[in-house]
Amino acid sequence: MKDLIPPPISTDATVRRFEYADLPVLDRMVRQIADHHGDVARHTPTTLLRDVTGSAPLAKVLMSVVDDKPRGFAATMPALQLHNGIRGVEIHLLWVDDGWRNRGLGRQLIETVTTRARIDGAHYVRVSAHRGNRRAQAYYESLGFERTGESGTNYMKRL
Repeated sequence: MKDLIPPPISTDATVRRFEYADLPVLDRMVRQIADHHGDVARHTPTTLLRDVTGSAPLAKVLMSVVDDKPRGFAATMPALQLHNGIRGVEIHLLWVDDGWRNRGLGRQLIETVTTRARIDGAHYVRVSAHRGNRRAQAYYESLGFERTGESGTNYMKRL
């Protein structure tokens, strides 16, 4: 499992907020995530813009940039435990392009999300991994995330 511990950042990567010019790259990366998980991406560039820009975006997107080119991103959404009176941040999607993995870009994105969440008064950052994705689970645990267990079976009603 030692190979799952993130290495030091070995690039001149920076993390910044999503910019309109990033739209084609974000579109590609979101499609790659869907494909990676065997899903079909049904979004469009228009729906991406709707959800990540404006005065009250549903998701905030941070881009990992190397040599002025986006190489990864983290999309976050507010989380809430109303009954406990605490707010949090959910990492909805995290992606680093092939060829740029294992260089610390994902860790840098997660650290930036965590720092911003703390500044904004959040009490926790939550992330999930597919049940069979042991590598992702070990990676998140190596970054200090704790397994929280099952909270029940999720349901969805399509509208």
